[in-house]
Amino acid sequence: MDWLEAQVQDVARGEHDFYVRWIMRLQFTVMGKQVNSESIGISQLRFNKQGQIIFHQDFWDGVDGFYQHLPIIGYSLRKIREKL
Repeated sequence: MDWLEAQVQDVARGEHDFYVRWIMRLQFTVMGKQVNSESIGISQLRFNKQGQIIFHQDFWDGVDGFYQHLPIIGYSLRKIREKL
């Protein structure tokens, strides 16, 4: 990973949890080729009474953001998506 940036877009509050929508931009090199990628995701966070995070779960499509750019794995994933 050469570079990574996560930018918060907005925050929503549920009864017990917070939901943070974000955009992640990253740059990495695969087989000598520089790749720039962008993907969106949501993080679910739950805090205890002391303000500590007691639960964290990310919802993110790693295929679009990262895996599609990798040799062999990326080729296979693109072929699968073409058939859907």
